[in-house]
Amino acid sequence: MTGTEKILRHIAEQAEEESGKILEAARQEAGTITALAEKDAAQFAEASTAKAEAFRKDAESRLEASLAMQKRRAALKVRGELVNEALANAYESLKNLPAEEYFAFLLRQLEKQVRAADGRLELNAKDLKRLPADFEAKAAEIAAAAGGSLALSKEPARIDGGFLLNYGGVVENGSFEAIFEARADELKDAVCAVLFD
Repeated sequence: MTGTEKILRHIAEQAEEESGKILEAARQEAGTITALAEKDAAQFAEASTAKAEAFRKDAESRLEASLAMQKRRAALKVRGELVNEALANAYESLKNLPAEEYFAFLLRQLEKQVRAADGRLELNAKDLKRLPADFEAKAAEIAAAAGGSLALSKEPARIDGGFLLNYGGVVENGSFEAIFEARADELKDAVCAVLFD
C-alpha cells in the first residue's frame, strides 16, 4: 500500500468515525426532541381533555338550570291558569246563586258599603226582575242603621251582578266585578291555599 493510499484510507476511516459520532449525536438529539414532543403532546391532550370535561359539565349545568327554569315557568303558568279558572268559576257561581242566597249576599255586602247619607241603590235588570218582596225594606233598614237612607232605582244598572250605591254622583261600586277586583290578591291566595296546599 502506498503512502497516498494509507493517507486516503486514514482520512476515510476518520470521516467514517466522525460521521458515526455525528449520526449518534443526531439520534440522541432526535430521541430527546421526540421524548419532549411526546411529553408536550400528552400534557396538551390531558389539558384538552380537562377543558372538554369542564366545558361538558358547564354545558350540563346550564342545561339543567335552563330546564329547571322552564319547568318553574310552566308550573307557574299552569298554576296561574288554574287560579284564574277557579276565580272565573267562583264569579259565575256567585252570579248564579239561588235568589234567596244571592240577595242575602247582596245585603251582607250592602252593610259593608252603605254610607250615612241619602242614596240610590242600583241593581241590574235580571236582579230587578227577581227581587224578593222584602229586599227593598231590608236594604232601607241597613241604610237607616248606618245613619242614611236608600231608595231602590227602577233603572237597571249596567253591571253583571251586585249593586251600585249612588250618593248624588259619588258611586260606591258593589258590583261583583269590583268586589273580585278589589279582593283579587286575597281571593287568589285563598284559591292557591285550596288548590296547592
